[in-house]
Amino acid sequence: MADLRHFMDGRTKTYDANLVIGPIGQLYTTSIPGRGLDNATSSVTTDGYVDLGDGYTQGFACFDLCTLCDGGPLFIDGGLARVYVQGAKDTSFTTTVPLAYLEFGCAATPTNTYARSGGIMGDNIGDETRYFVPFHNRYGDEMYRYVRMFVHLNASIFTIAINGYLTGLH
Repeated sequence: MADLRHFMDGRTKTYDANLVIGPIGQLYTTSIPGRGLDNATSSVTTDGYVDLGDGYTQGFACFDLCTLCDGGPLFIDGGLARVYVQGAKDTSFTTTVPLAYLEFGCAATPTNTYARSGGIMGDNIGDETRYFVPFHNRYGDEMYRYVRMFVHLNASIFTIAINGYLTGLH
């Protein structure tokens, strides 16, 4: 008999305030790291990272898209927005690696060669949509203990309001 636990586990995801990597409905107007609950008004720095410990961890990054605009609601034609799950070996995040990312927008081909864990491409993106992106903290032969959200906006994208948290970690 087949093992169906992964179907059962996919029905719900647990929200934990300690695993928030971007506060609810945070509006981003430039490419910037995600922000923690306590640092939501900061312009450049972040405290919105999660310490996964020194072992291997896999789980899901949950991204709630609130709005995505290029001057009008819902449509991004020719633009590209990316929300990364970035890993680092220390809290300064001076050196980061992409553990997973989610793309929004119209692009003939992805601009990176990283394996996409999730991608949404097209020009009609509905508001208030939830995406679960699988990730793990191993990149190459290295483990990355610290994880954060990073929002990258193309020049043609004006704003994105999105929040994120980690869930289903094991």
